[in-house]
Amino acid sequence: MNWFKNTKKPYGFEFIVVILSLFFLYLTYFYTDVAITTRSGIDFWTYLFQGNITHFYDLSKNMTFYDTLHCDALYDFTIYIIFAIWDFPLWVIEQLTHIDALYSTGCLLWAKGIMLPFLAGTYIYIKKIGRLLGFSKEKNLWCGLIYLSSTFIMSSIFVLCQYDIIGIFFSLIGLYYYIKKDMTKFTLYMAVAVTMKTFALFIFLPLLLLRVKNAFKILEYTMGSLSVFLVSQIFFSLLGTTPAGSFLFAQMNKMLMGTVTLGLGNASIFIMVYLGILLFCYMKQIDSDYELGKFAIYLPFAVWSCFFVFSESSPYWIILLTPYFALMACQNTKLLKVNLLLDTLSGIGLVLAQNLFFPWVFSYKWIMALMPFSKIFHPIPEMIQKNNLLLLADEATIQSFTNTFGLPVCLGIFAFANLALMYLNFPRANRTKAENKKNINDFSEELTVERSVIWLRFLSGFGICMVPLFFYLLDMWV
Repeated sequence: MNWFKNTKKPYGFEFIVVILSLFFLYLTYFYTDVAITTRSGIDFWTYLFQGNITHFYDLSKNMTFYDTLHCDALYDFTIYIIFAIWDFPLWVIEQLTHIDALYSTGCLLWAKGIMLPFLAGTYIYIKKIGRLLGFSKEKNLWCGLIYLSSTFIMSSIFVLCQYDIIGIFFSLIGLYYYIKKDMTKFTLYMAVAVTMKTFALFIFLPLLLLRVKNAFKILEYTMGSLSVFLVSQIFFSLLGTTPAGSFLFAQMNKMLMGTVTLGLGNASIFIMVYLGILLFCYMKQIDSDYELGKFAIYLPFAVWSCFFVFSESSPYWIILLTPYFALMACQNTKLLKVNLLLDTLSGIGLVLAQNLFFPWVFSYKWIMALMPFSKIFHPIPEMIQKNNLLLLADEATIQSFTNTFGLPVCLGIFAFANLALMYLNFPRANRTKAENKKNINDFSEELTVERSVIWLRFLSGFGICMVPLFFYLLDMWV
């Protein structure tokens, strides 16, 4: 068992096991959001060659998929360009064969693959940020493995096929230049990231206020981060078509759901906490590059933790948290074991809750019907958004269990784990000053890893992602 106790660096076969597990999930699940964006990416070329690309948003209204889905194009135009580039081969196939790519398993596997180059890109930039902070080669390998084996990587990307990874990729490039103190490139890449659902703005502002205290400079950089988004908004508004980038406003009601009752009415907890983070960042004086690196990783994690604990969110957005956790876990060497165990609880709690709360997302009859696994072993005759638990109990019993026990417990575990991670990993001033004085640097300090914890975290996450498959097999055997 020496190989298991050797904690200096991960072995190649560990990466192989993780990648093969991700590939299994890739072949097993397909969430239909990808069909919506794929149709938009294919139709982009049709509208372009017809000379109607400026009417993209009007022509993309009320698209219908698989008989039950109806959707408009909601995102900024920039992300549709990325979809179009990836989906060009599918447009060519449709033109030549007249098949519908959305009903072809091979075409859907290609469509789902749009996330892979961006996942690879985030992996590369996590390691680049690690090197910039001073991580050793071995620590950087652990950081990459912790990232790829995350429950939320598995659930958000390989189960639910989400393209939020595109925005994360540009955000990480921006963070890389932020740590290098290149504010121009930081703002530029964040401006691109903001056009991908506008989420990046939530982490741009606190990072900006941490470094810049001049009001005119803050306004200048903020407008720079919004520049690409605003150009697209103005352009399509002048054309008299649907304004681009309405996603943020369409989802605002979810972000404000977590409330506390005050004298005048309900107040958003997330807004209060987020404004507190902004105030802290503006008041905080950074004393060293070491402290800047600490906060540059911690702040995005804290913002997203608060967002997911205090707001209602879609099940796949949690991917926004993952790169910052991996960097933070490897940054705080003394807390690694505790951080990994808390992240394990976080993953189990949230994904189980999502299975209960979002049956229209995790229904095996919905997300497995079009993929090779079900087609080979037991074809699903009809795509239905149906709660998996209906195989075990009636709807009234399920609703009672979910509302009175299941969700409160699962979400309580998730909230506890993330609030604990925020508290334990906060870069305390007295600690960073003492470490600076003693020339101690968490970034370059050797990482001691217990493989049992790494594999407990991975296997529990993989097991949670097998829940829809479990019900598929149960239905097949019963």
